[in-house]
Amino acid sequence: MLPLGLIASEPSGEAYAWALTQLPGVELTTVATVPPGRRLAVRASSCASPAALAALPSLQAIVLAGGLVESYPLIRRALVHGKHVLATGPFTLGADQVERLSTLAERRGRLLMFAEERMLSPSFALLADTTKGAARTSLRYLRLLDVRPRHREGALRLAAVAAEGLALCTRLVERTPRSVSAVAAGQSGGPAEAVFITVVYPGGLVASLQVSLSEDWEARQVVASMEGRTLMLDELDYRTPLRIVSASQRTRREAAGAHSPDETAWQTGSLALAALPGDPVLEQCRGFLDAVAGRRVGAVNAEFWERVARLWEAAERSMALAGAPVPPEAGPQRSEAKNGTPRLYVIRGRGQPAPSTSPKPALTLVSV
Repeated sequence: MLPLGLIASEPSGEAYAWALTQLPGVELTTVATVPPGRRLAVRASSCASPAALAALPSLQAIVLAGGLVESYPLIRRALVHGKHVLATGPFTLGADQVERLSTLAERRGRLLMFAEERMLSPSFALLADTTKGAARTSLRYLRLLDVRPRHREGALRLAAVAAEGLALCTRLVERTPRSVSAVAAGQSGGPAEAVFITVVYPGGLVASLQVSLSEDWEARQVVASMEGRTLMLDELDYRTPLRIVSASQRTRREAAGAHSPDETAWQTGSLALAALPGDPVLEQCRGFLDAVAGRRVGAVNAEFWERVARLWEAAERSMALAGAPVPPEAGPQRSEAKNGTPRLYVIRGRGQPAPSTSPKPALTLVSV
């Protein structure tokens, strides 16, 4: 049995508490809640604070559920005390923070995993398989729309929602972006309430993201335009979340300007895929436990989320330049980060003489 602690907050603390109790091989022994004092419907002892839970010597792994705003010190504290860590909820870390945590986990020989619940849904997996299985030139553009109601997501950071959208793009397009441009919208002098991001990849592929926290409705859609078909994932459509629309031969002829003998209307063939069984939270917990036990190779995804964070940081730089395209910064070489021995360079200031290239004289020892 793996003794595991849970740091739970809204909105997904209850879901992770239930999922962890459904899996064999795990013993949920301690729970800390945010805010303190809140009780979860699970059989486990309670801890006074998340910081105290992260340092308990009896635990081997910790799940941070709910997207804590100050997650960095808790993750670092857990890794320092030798815990495997699964961090869930909205992603709020910077690229340098992820890089430092990943390096610490490698040095301590512990697993650090960030949750990918939206990417673990069966519908998204089918969308990803369809786009990756086609030729590289067949995918023309991606369009993402993420709208959260203002009364429900008041405390949610715009950066966290935008990072989720950028993560979806990074999973669907396995290429290094060429440029990122972004503009923000909101009340004058107040925080941004919406952001519009354009990511350009080599070969002309474009991803367009529209994120808003200030509307009175909710939408989460991903549209992939491909040669001869269009795929639309609607995460809030629980009956038919994925639609694949393919143009018929007649439609393609009419689109090209050919004459239609019977003057019939354009027709499209539509395939609506019903929701497939699967619980992303339960699958995320199962994947974490399998990775801790060594049954799942390549489950560590800190480097992936570091790339996502650098994309958002590029978007922030573009917003500061009124939407001008900027290249995403490359992260440090992983080999240097793992070894902990970054390269050292000597930079000579003004007025310093250039180093001599003449051979140094031999050293002579004289004894008296």
